[in-house]
Amino acid sequence: MVKSPGPNRITGSWSHKTLSNDKCAYPMPIVVDDTVYLFYSSTVAHWHRPYRMTKSTDNGETWSKPVTLIDSGHKEPEKYDEVYAHGFSADKGTDGKPDRILLGWEMASGPRGHNKGGYGNFFAYFNCKDQNMYTAGDKNLGSTVGLEEMFSDCIINNAKSPDSRLFGYTTFPQVLSDGSIGVLYSLKGKAYIANWKHDSWKTTEINVGRGIDDFQRTASGAYVVLSGGNKGITVWESRSGATDWKKKSVTELPVEEGSDASAKGFIEGFHEEVQWMASTFNRDNRKNDYSGKWPVFTFGEKDRIEPSSHKTPNKELKATR
Repeated sequence: MVKSPGPNRITGSWSHKTLSNDKCAYPMPIVVDDTVYLFYSSTVAHWHRPYRMTKSTDNGETWSKPVTLIDSGHKEPEKYDEVYAHGFSADKGTDGKPDRILLGWEMASGPRGHNKGGYGNFFAYFNCKDQNMYTAGDKNLGSTVGLEEMFSDCIINNAKSPDSRLFGYTTFPQVLSDGSIGVLYSLKGKAYIANWKHDSWKTTEINVGRGIDDFQRTASGAYVVLSGGNKGITVWESRSGATDWKKKSVTELPVEEGSDASAKGFIEGFHEEVQWMASTFNRDNRKNDYSGKWPVFTFGEKDRIEPSSHKTPNKELKATR
């Protein structure tokens, strides 16, 4: 971990700290009250990646011993033993209920090898009080979700392919406006919202474009989805988080320094001035060129134009290197 010199400061000497000796992939930090939680996939064996967590209660000075939250035990018969949990959100407890962190994930690898195939997407939440995992129906699964619990209690969609990551790194959970849990994901080019009601998942196809990148609830109570290709980015908005989606803005990223792809997402708890950011890169050179020449763009409310115009002028995007 690298830490800035102080609050709201980026200049000066940054501190560096090793939090764990795990072979960490896809770190995902989230703050709930005064605790920083860091979730990540950990490679422990060939094609085997459990999902782990460490936390800090003193602003990152010290960290707890990592614990395993999701683990197939390397026992999935066709070797779908890698946990990819790219969707998470915090739900503040009310009326005496504890804070919880909602987690959506998919299992990857399979008989073709590391990250080649995908099998199912899943949901559970982490209870910040007792540190256990729970189903959408509030069943206590203990400290770790194992293979059996995964497929009996947590599965949303059981689609499987040895040759494709069917869900495309998308299983994004949120608490919806009616208090129920909704999980947004894509499958074979289409988008779906799975809603937990009456002890089962009810799945509905929705129109939020192709290539879903993020799903968040805003401070105003609205829900937003970020989708699009490598350069064209669309923001969709809904009041319920379920089916009433409307296009809010469309933006086209400039092509600079040979960039041909982008990674993008909303800024957690964003302000209207800066809502989402996108980093551009060149696919062929992304693993050997660390010069910092590819721009990072941010987008805010004043950049917004009406969807009928189809594009946000490039000059209104803010770029940094």
